[in-house]
Order: sequence, then C-alpha cells, then structure tokens
Amino acid sequence: MLVIRNAIKSITRSWGRNLLMGVIVFMIGASACVGLAIKNTASQAQEIGSDAINITATLDINRDALFGEMQGGERPDRDAMMENIAGAQGLDLETLQTYAESEYVDQFYYSKSLGLSGVDIEPYTTSQENNFNPGGGMMFQSSDFTLSAYNQSAAMTDFIEGISQITEGVMFDLSTTENQILISNEIAILNDVNVGDTLEMVNPNVEAEVYTFEVVGIYTRTNSNVQRGMEDPANTMYVSMAVIDAIADYSKTNEVVIENGFSSSSSLNVTLNSSFILKDQAAYTNFEQELETLGLDDSYVLSSTDLNAYESSLVPLNNLSEFATTLLWVVLVVGAVILVVLNIFNIRERKYEVGVLCAIGIKKPKVASQFVLELLIITTLFMGLGSVVGASVSVPVSNKLLETQMSSQQNQNEFINNNFGGMTPPDMGSPFEETNTPIESIDLVLDVSVFGQLFLIGVALTLISSLVGAIFVMRYEPLKILANRT
Repeated sequence: MLVIRNAIKSITRSWGRNLLMGVIVFMIGASACVGLAIKNTASQAQEIGSDAINITATLDINRDALFGEMQGGERPDRDAMMENIAGAQGLDLETLQTYAESEYVDQFYYSKSLGLSGVDIEPYTTSQENNFNPGGGMMFQSSDFTLSAYNQSAAMTDFIEGISQITEGVMFDLSTTENQILISNEIAILNDVNVGDTLEMVNPNVEAEVYTFEVVGIYTRTNSNVQRGMEDPANTMYVSMAVIDAIADYSKTNEVVIENGFSSSSSLNVTLNSSFILKDQAAYTNFEQELETLGLDDSYVLSSTDLNAYESSLVPLNNLSEFATTLLWVVLVVGAVILVVLNIFNIRERKYEVGVLCAIGIKKPKVASQFVLELLIITTLFMGLGSVVGASVSVPVSNKLLETQMSSQQNQNEFINNNFGGMTPPDMGSPFEETNTPIESIDLVLDVSVFGQLFLIGVALTLISSLVGAIFVMRYEPLKILANRT
C-alpha cells in the first residue's frame, strides 16, 4: 500500500513532467492503434476474400519450360523450335478427369468446340485466319461458325454472368443426342432464321460432309465488343456434348488426306478447354502440389486468373499495411527512446527521494517498483486515451493513405500503357479492369486482438523505460545521497 500511495502522490505532485510523458504515450497509442487496425484489416480481408472466392484454375502448356528445353547452351534451331511448339499438345480429357477426382477440386468443367461453315446462312463476320491443324499442314478453308458444347450448364459463364441471355425458344437438354442448336440474335436476323427452322452446316474442307440442325433457341449478347484478332462471338453456336462428339467421330471416320506439297487432313479439329473449380487458395496450393506427386510433366503448369486478379486487387491494401507496419515500428522505437531518456532524468531529479526511502528501511526493489507503478499508471491511462482517438481517426486516415496508394499504382499503370502506345499489353492484366476491381475504401477491423496488442505495447514500453530507472535505483547508495545533500 505504501508503494501505491507514494506512486499516486508522485503523479499528482509532478503533473507537468508526467503530462509530458503521457502525451508521448498518447501519440504512441494513437499511431499504434491506426497501424494495428490496418494490419488486422488487411489480414482479415485477405483471409475472408480467399475463402469467399471460388478459384478457377486451368492446366496450360508451360511455354517457359518448353523454350528452356530448346535453348540450352547452344544457339537454338529455329526449325526444331517451331516443330516443338507445333507439337505441343494439351492434356486429354481422360487425364484431366483423373486429376479432377482430387479432394481439393470442387467442380470440373470442360467444353469442346469445332468449326463449321454454313450452307445457306452467312456469318455475322468472317474470320480471315486459317485454322492450324496439329494433325499436319494448314487447312485450306476457314470455318464461319464455332460450335461449342459444355459438360454442365454452370460452365456456361456467359449465361451465368448475364452476358448472354436466351430471348426466344428454350435451352436444349445438355445430354441430348439430337442435333439441336442455339444461335445468336445477329445470325437469326441476318439470315431470317426463326425458332424451329433447320440449318445446314458443312465441313469447310469437305463439301459432302453436311450436318443438319434444328434451331431451338436464340440468344442475345449484352456485350458485343470484339477483341482485336478474335472471332466475333455472334458466330458462336451451342450444341450438346454428345452432338459435338458425334460430329467429331463422323468427321474422323470419313476423313480425307489431301496431298498438295504437304499432308492435310479434312477431319474437324476439336478444341478442348477445361477448368478446375477450387474452394480457396489453400486448396489451390494443395492441388498444385498433388499434381506434382501424380507425375504431371513440367511441360504443363497450373494457373488461375481469378487468383492473380484477387491478389492484384489487394496490392494497394497490402502496400498500406506494410507502410503502417514500418511507421508503427518507427513510432515505437522513437517513443521508447524518449521515454527512457525522460525516465532517466526523472530518477536523477528524485535521487534524494530514493535516498530517504532507503534510509527509513524500504528496500531498493520496492523503491524501484514504485517508479514502475508510476509509469504503468501513466502508460495505461494515456495509452487508453490514444487508442480511443486512434480508433476514431483510423478510418479517414487509412482511406486517405489508401487513396494515395491507389493513385500511385494507377499512375504506374498509365505510365506502362503509354510506353506501349496507350494500350495495355495483352499479356499484362491491368489492376483496374472491371474483372479485377481493387479495394478503394476499407472499414477497419478493431477487435479484441488489436486492443490486446495495444495493451502489450504499453506493458513493453513500461518495462523498457522502468528497467533503466531500476538500474539507477539499485546503484544508488542512500548514505552517500544524504551526505551529499547536507
């Protein structure tokens, strides 16, 4: 009780000195509250966001590994390089379905597409590019239309996201074996086609290979933008997977090999696209490791635009978190040094008080504990006030800092775009695209952990500052102090 009573009297008696120390602790508390809140928010935003999104991953050809194998130490053979690239094949459906049985894969979607030309219908736009046939040579004719099929309706992202919508007719059964087809509104208007009409389409390389379809539905696209070098999406038609497989099998069975300086097959080339739906980032990492144990060749790599987009959207917040962490450490170190210096001067000014207390029989550790208690009271009081103020100003301050980070990143992005002639490089996603909206404002998370860390910071500052004072107290000799006083 004596120590507590003396500590309280000392605080009220020397209020000017203690107020100065309190102001320093107050600034440390406010700054630490803002910094810890930003760190906690960034951590929870990343954790919640990664759990909330379904990651769509694909297995693609690893072009970096492909070129690395061909280069070596000598100058690469250009012909061999082109042949190696042309011979690179994607994984077959059976292998992909084996990988899809992994416990980390939530869903497995795949689609197949092939090209046909119209017998009595015209395309909305005509592709001028020749299709490459991995079976050998270049096809003589390009197709006018793309027929696509999906194994599940959930894989038809254009319809799920509202980009495409059936406006006439109905959607065919995905498991049907009948030649039912879904065409775009542009094709229907251009060729005066209605639901229930029949379309004839032909293999562009064999005029006798004709397929007949019944139009069961017409869809409209809300987004009619066509990327440069891509076919117009209006020329995409949808059929069932069984129909695609039947057309491909028939075309392969009745293929004609044409010799005209090189071998060219008339069979239709089927393109397979697949995607694995993973629950979260942890599942993505585990699935990537499992693929290696299953013997996946280095020529293939697992990638996800969703994951890359999500990580890019967190860049400004992560940069702000790093800045807040650095600022927090600077404030803590500088504040601790100032408190240590003030505490040293405090002990030296009260040297006579130490001598008197020790002379009346109070042990030095007990005297030192009084100084520790004084600083602990001051630290607790002003750290609490600093936390309250820090919590109230943390949101506007953090959003202002985040705005600065956003502006800096956007300026960097515009600088890169200007270097590419004002256009975003096709292999470099912009962090400001609609599909990858960055975090523009934050609602800080101030929970028990933040205030717990603030309490620990206050205790640490008290112990560090008091340790120096305790060392001085233990070194003092009461008789010498009193003798010098007289």
